[in-house]
Amino acid sequence: MKEKIKVLILEDVLEDLELALFELRQGEIKFTHLHVKTEEDFKKGLIEFKPDIILSDYSLPQFNGMKALLTTKEIAPLIPFIIVTGSINEETAVNCIKSGATDYVLKENLVRLGPAVNQALERKALIKAKMKAEVALSESVGILNQFMLASPELMYIKDEKHRFYKLSKGFEKLFGKPVSELIGKDLYDLLPPEVAKTVSEDDLKVLQEGVKVSAEEKVNDQFFSSIKFPIHRESGKPDYLGGYSIDITERKQAGEKLKSKLEQLEMFNNITVDRELKINETRKEVNELLKQMGKDPKYKIV
Repeated sequence: MKEKIKVLILEDVLEDLELALFELRQGEIKFTHLHVKTEEDFKKGLIEFKPDIILSDYSLPQFNGMKALLTTKEIAPLIPFIIVTGSINEETAVNCIKSGATDYVLKENLVRLGPAVNQALERKALIKAKMKAEVALSESVGILNQFMLASPELMYIKDEKHRFYKLSKGFEKLFGKPVSELIGKDLYDLLPPEVAKTVSEDDLKVLQEGVKVSAEEKVNDQFFSSIKFPIHRESGKPDYLGGYSIDITERKQAGEKLKSKLEQLEMFNNITVDRELKINETRKEVNELLKQMGKDPKYKIV
């Protein structure tokens, strides 16, 4: 069930008003209306009545459709505005459309009024939906930008050519440059070729095969544990690569120290064990010689 709309009608001839209302009803448009004749009442109706659409005659005794149109565009630019007039030349009609009128309908062809109103309202709905989507997108982008710039961790989005599209603040410390100078760069612009090649191989796999990749990477003497994943706008190959990298340098260095310590302990243990085995063998030989000499063993062998 369609909602009832509010129609503001600027018209000085009552018979023409009734004909316009008749055509709206014939078009099965549910509406309430406010009829005005003067500039003062038109402005008041525009502000207080808050119409969904405006129907305006072009020629009135002390006011005209062009002035009404410009007033509407100044106060409420999204409201559809249809000129409904008995006579209008082509040049005037073109000027009205260029100035922002949605449509114009000649009074001798009022059967067009219903369809023109429906089309104008549909266009308005599309414009509002688009604006709403743009606002939502703008808010999302703003939130993402703030999040990325505030984060000390390494988070990033790359385009299909492996260039940085979005970067977190942490990259400034890694590369010694502000984020603004890193956007649009690829790894070959920032790292030695052999390092860039190694890191970019994983990027290539994500973008070409659309798979998630986990990797350990070394950049500028730092170690990172990285997760890279595809970002799709539509089906097919990924449009972007998303990823984050965690600095594991301290953990890596601590692990290397533990590994080195373990190797040292095992080496010491092997030396000690070998020494104990040799001592035991020597003690066994001494005991055997004492036995052959008819004496008691000197050492207790464990």
